[in-house]
Amino acid sequence: MKQAAGERRERAVRLALELLRQDWCIRRGAFAVAVFLLVVGRASAAPTAAASLAEARAALEAGQPDRAARIAERVVAADPENGDAHMVLGLAHFRAHRYHEAVEAFEAAAHAARPIAAPVVAFNKGSALFKAGQPEAAELAFLAAAADPKLAAVAVANAAWAALQGEQIERARELAARAAAQPRAAELASVLDDLRHDIDEEAERLADIRVRRVRREARQALDQGKWLQAIAGYKVALREAQKLARPSAELGELNYALGVAQYRAGRFEDARRSFSAAAALVPSEGEFLMMAAVSAARLDEVTAARHGFEEALRRDNSPETAELIRGYLEALSPGLATRGDGVSLGAAVVIGVDSNVGQSGVGLTETLTNTGSSGFLEAALDLAWRFPIRGIGHAELAYNFDQTAFFDGDLDEFSLQQHTLEATGELRPLPWLRLALLGGGDLLFSGIADFSPFQIGGSLRPMLSLDEGPHARTRLELEHSWKHSLSTAFAHLSGTRTDLTIAEELGTHRLRLALGYRYRDEALPTPERIDVGTLPNLGNIGDCVIVSCTYVIPYGYTAHAVSIRGTVIMPPLGRLFGSASYERRDYSDDSYIESPFRLFDPHRTRRHDRRYGFAIALTLAAGTAYEATLRYDLLVSRSNIDNTVDPLLYDDKNFTKHVVSVEAASDWIFRR
Repeated sequence: MKQAAGERRERAVRLALELLRQDWCIRRGAFAVAVFLLVVGRASAAPTAAASLAEARAALEAGQPDRAARIAERVVAADPENGDAHMVLGLAHFRAHRYHEAVEAFEAAAHAARPIAAPVVAFNKGSALFKAGQPEAAELAFLAAAADPKLAAVAVANAAWAALQGEQIERARELAARAAAQPRAAELASVLDDLRHDIDEEAERLADIRVRRVRREARQALDQGKWLQAIAGYKVALREAQKLARPSAELGELNYALGVAQYRAGRFEDARRSFSAAAALVPSEGEFLMMAAVSAARLDEVTAARHGFEEALRRDNSPETAELIRGYLEALSPGLATRGDGVSLGAAVVIGVDSNVGQSGVGLTETLTNTGSSGFLEAALDLAWRFPIRGIGHAELAYNFDQTAFFDGDLDEFSLQQHTLEATGELRPLPWLRLALLGGGDLLFSGIADFSPFQIGGSLRPMLSLDEGPHARTRLELEHSWKHSLSTAFAHLSGTRTDLTIAEELGTHRLRLALGYRYRDEALPTPERIDVGTLPNLGNIGDCVIVSCTYVIPYGYTAHAVSIRGTVIMPPLGRLFGSASYERRDYSDDSYIESPFRLFDPHRTRRHDRRYGFAIALTLAAGTAYEATLRYDLLVSRSNIDNTVDPLLYDDKNFTKHVVSVEAASDWIFRR
């Protein structure tokens, strides 16, 4: 009996190997039917059980696994120690895709009083575990089946496929090599060739998935500002892509993305190498060369940057990229160096209409009432000399002349002539940092018919700029200025002013956006004092009818202002400019009426203003030297000093100002 069973097992193994040669093996989840052919039938303890198991096997062969399972379950219930019955039940569950139940039945077959041989059970158990999606457990079961020398080659090969299912590439290679060294491995030569092919194919597929995943994670890190994480991710993706011999276009894109991450991390030398590598892989892509040149510019290697931009222009570029490259060539770096060394001369003539002349914002910044509208003519002249400072920075000496004349003779005192002298020095201690200091003074004259000195002043302005890249710049300015009125009638305008400004400039050469915040302390210690009797609607208030009263008006204030400005370049026409601003002014002292009959004015009021500004301008360029600009400005002030609400609020500080103007301007540069 034992000899006959051994012969049947031998025939089953030979049949299994033959089926494996026909490519019916476990590849990527498809198992051979040879698996259950390894089960050997034998004489049961009872003839009835043997007949029932034969009937169950026939049902399996007929494709009726549920019927086979019902028959096998009856045999198991009647004879729990019958290993054959448990095995047939496990095969029925396997065929019905109930793999976990199949595993339990196979284990019962091994532990029954009349068990099935352990290697056979382990082989079938490994098959069920594999199909159940448990590759690690399946691998262990197949390796246990390899204890039978006749099964060793096919079992270890299936263990390799299990490792492959678990994405353990190197483990699968190791097991494939072990399978090739097992007895009877020569009979599985074609199967093992397929196994090695599947391992190579799966390794490439997983590596490709890994490249995409790492690249996606690196892009997410880049979007979140995690520069170092993005750099590490792109380096891994690039190495894997190189191992896979991916196309040059893909490798170029990965080098470019790595360069972007390095650039944003401030690693400009690394970024330039990555951009240059991208350009070498995809020579036709001008943007890759452009970014290599941008990186060189950030390293202050101006010659290399200019050469790179010029070479990039000769490559394939979209119109937008070509325009951007030309913008970089015009200004390799921001600051005084951008304007070029030598002498420059600029002139402009403006003609327009001002609906509220008194609110000029230059000298006479406040009036009691709307002074009325007038046409005006303005002429300006700017002269500057720029030169390098021993290779470490630049300097500029500038003179500005500005004359405004209003056509309405009654508003002659608002016609102002201004002369300004300024000296600016700028240093760049780091590629991304500029430090500048401006000092200057100005002299103003008032009137055309009655031309006379009006005001003298001076200012000192340290500045700090962080150049985060070609598309972002942060500027911090602190300006302290003093002004002294040369006319006793305007002594209340003498004092000091301190401004702290923070601005962020964003955008490209074609589109720029600037966001700004300014804090101002206007320290004007002397209030204006006006005889109430000379003012409409105030001379008949209370005791001011009997005695002379004085209206005391303070002009010192602190202010917070925010603004936004945008410029769009529209070649070849010119540019469009727009701005909006909001300012909150809180005055430092009360406005009140002073009377000899009282020490305190019960209606004294602390002034608060809210100012809203808007401007839009369209500039048309004629060639490179001449420009014409059409501009509209709006300024609206809303104040709590409003006698239209309460006559005892003294006067009305609310106003609206419209200015429409046309400007013709030209610039000439005489370079050294």
